[in-house]
Amino acid sequence: GISPNAVELDKIWKLSLETDIPVGIHLAGPGAPTPTFMSSYGNPLLIEPVLKKYPGIRIYMMHGGWPYLEETVSILRQYPNVYLDISWISWQMPRALYYEYLRKLILYGFEKRIMFGTDQVSWPKAIEIAIKGIEEAEFLSADQKKNIFYRNALRFFRLSEERFK
Repeated sequence: GISPNAVELDKIWKLSLETDIPVGIHLAGPGAPTPTFMSSYGNPLLIEPVLKKYPGIRIYMMHGGWPYLEETVSILRQYPNVYLDISWISWQMPRALYYEYLRKLILYGFEKRIMFGTDQVSWPKAIEIAIKGIEEAEFLSADQKKNIFYRNALRFFRLSEERFK
């Protein structure tokens, strides 16, 4: 029940910038009704004041910014330090809708800013569904799939691929 640009979060944003530790922020709605959640707080445009106040902060938008495609695209175009993950939408949404959303993000040119994710800790089958969703996406090239599965995350989190071999 709090907006991403609320003053109460300034300490988090400031600490993130000072320590160069990225912040993931839930956008979009929860899978089930939540008493304090407000759908309007899921709008990616609400992080723009944060990005202006703390230039260089690294933020990734969870759930691909869904259902706010145009707002997500606007933020991604303006701020190269913002990435997104496809958690939740990769296994919770109907596959056709998920593919339509992901395809549009790719067409907009953000194939190097989309990270794999599931946002799942209690239902392990979701991970398998999410992996299959990328593997079976015929509109994605092999290179784009590698970007989504791990290369983009390595770049965003400033990790070396050698570290994981």
